[in-house]
Amino acid sequence: MFLPPTAWSSELLADSYGEYLVAGLLADPLLKTTAAPVFDRAQTTLRQSNGVERDAYRRAQRAMAVRDRADYDRDLALRKFELAVQDAVGKNRNHPDYKRYFPSGLTAVVGAPMAAEQTYAGNRRLIEGFFRPSSARSDQQAGLASETPAQDATPPAPAPSR
Repeated sequence: MFLPPTAWSSELLADSYGEYLVAGLLADPLLKTTAAPVFDRAQTTLRQSNGVERDAYRRAQRAMAVRDRADYDRDLALRKFELAVQDAVGKNRNHPDYKRYFPSGLTAVVGAPMAAEQTYAGNRRLIEGFFRPSSARSDQQAGLASETPAQDATPPAPAPSR
């Protein structure tokens, strides 16, 4: 008798070989009432387990897709924020006000693990009142009005290095 390899999926084993085995047991007059019901219940349990596993896999795939989209949206928001900061400092990435928000540059933020990005992007004061000149210039001179007092704009901690 052919024995399927152990590497075959339980779904294939249940649907193909399991059905064959149960049909063979049902065809045998001695095993019809003893072994066939036991194997039939095992087949049913295996099918249900496979269904649960498939459903869990689908849910995990959907959750990953939602997470990936959220990561993309966060990266996009951070890129827009970085461009606004660049415009405010005359495209000078060495400017103290740029370094205040992106000490290691934009790539260090958008390339960081998602938890670090969430910490960085989650600072509402950073986003809402996103730019406070460190020099003596006023917000009006910098062209950026904000309701957030300068002392409330706390720069985030640098993204962890990889």
